Amino acid sequence: MTARSSLYVPGNREDMLNKACQRGADALILDLEDAVPLSEKGAARESLIRFLDELTGGSTKARRPEIWVRVQAVDSAGRPCIEDLEAAVRSGVRGIVQAKAESAEQFEQLDRALSNLEKRASLSSGSIQVAALIESAKAVVALREIAQAPRVMRLQMGEVDLAVSLGMSPGLMGAELDPIRVEVVVASAAYGLDAPVAPVYKDPTDSDGLALSCKALKKLGFAGMAAIHPSQIAVINECFSPSAAEVALAEDVIVRAKRAAASGHGTLLDGDGRLVDEAMVKAARRTIASATLAAAWAQREGSE
Repeated sequence: MTARSSLYVPGNREDMLNKACQRGADALILDLEDAVPLSEKGAARESLIRFLDELTGGSTKARRPEIWVRVQAVDSAGRPCIEDLEAAVRSGVRGIVQAKAESAEQFEQLDRALSNLEKRASLSSGSIQVAALIESAKAVVALREIAQAPRVMRLQMGEVDLAVSLGMSPGLMGAELDPIRVEVVVASAAYGLDAPVAPVYKDPTDSDGLALSCKALKKLGFAGMAAIHPSQIAVINECFSPSAAEVALAEDVIVRAKRAAASGHGTLLDGDGRLVDEAMVKAARRTIASATLAAAWAQREGSE
C-alpha cells in the first residue's frame, strides 16, 4: 500500500533523524542522495546505520512509520551505489528509493546486489522492495520497462530534476508536467504496481497551495505525496484520506449494490435516483479500501 505522506529526512542530520518518527508521516525516506553533501556521504551512512539499529532494537510501542532509504544514482555502467545499499539493507527497512532511475537494466543489477546483501543481513530473499524515482527524459521514455523491472513496487516522481532534464520551467503547481504524471499513473496501473507517490510541493510555507496541489494530484491517480518539511505532513495526510462524506456515499453505493444483486435486479440507482454502473461500484470499493488504509497508517505501531 502507498503511504499518504513520505517525509524526506537528510541522512547526515542526526537531530532530524532522532525526531523523524514523531512527525506524523506514514513513511520516512532517509536520504543518502541529494540532501547530503558529497563530503558528508560517509558520515551520513554511519548516522543512518545507528538510527536503523536503534529503531529496530528499541522496545517502544509508539507509532512507527514505514522506512525507505533513497540511495545515490547508479554509475555509468548501471551499477548501484554499494556503500549506500550496505548501510540501508537492514531489518525494519521496507525498501530502497532508487534515485535517477533510467532503465530496467539498472534494476536488474540492483536486484542482484540486494539479494547478496539480504543474505548477508539474514533477511528473507526479496524482502527489500524498490521505488523507482522518475527524474529524467530517459526515465519517462523507459517507464514501461522500469515498471516491470525486478523488485519495483511503485513509481515516484522527482520533478525538479525532471524539469531540468526536459528544459521546462513549470510553475509551483507543476501543471505543465501533468501529461507525464498521467503516464506514471497509467504505467503503475497497467503493470500492477502500487499507486505512485506524487512529487514534493516546493514551498513549505504555503499550506493552501499544498492542499490544492494534493487534491489535483489525487484526482490524477496519485495515492500519496512526498514532503520536504514536517509542516506539510498534516495537510498531505488529510488530503489523501477519503472524507467522511466520501466514505458514507461509497458505503451507500455498496449496500445498494448488494441489495440489487440479492433481489436479482439488474438496475441499480443511488439515493438521488441516478443510475449506478459497475465502474461506480468499483470506485466505491476503492474509496472504502483507501479509508481503511488511512486508518491503518494513522494507528500503525512499531510492534510488527
